[in-house]
Amino acid sequence: VETQIPMFEDASGITGTDMKELGAGRKRVLQLMLDGRWHSAEEIRQAAQGSEGLRRLRELKTRYQIDKRRIASEKRHYEYRLTLPWE
Repeated sequence: VETQIPMFEDASGITGTDMKELGAGRKRVLQLMLDGRWHSAEEIRQAAQGSEGLRRLRELKTRYQIDKRRIASEKRHYEYRLTLPWE
């Protein structure tokens, strides 16, 4: 029986097996994204603890829905969020 890793009071649907399969950088990015909020590329890089933050995010896109939106005041800057299953 797999246990789900809780996010606040709700379960995110991410199992222990899912977390074991992720590398350390991806785990940190996933933990950041699990709040369902919009995050800048800089926040994601900081979570990954390296310049490969957006690459780790793209790797997550193979298993999770990641939304992207352009920051209105910036021409080529985007924010990203993980869409949680219950939204």
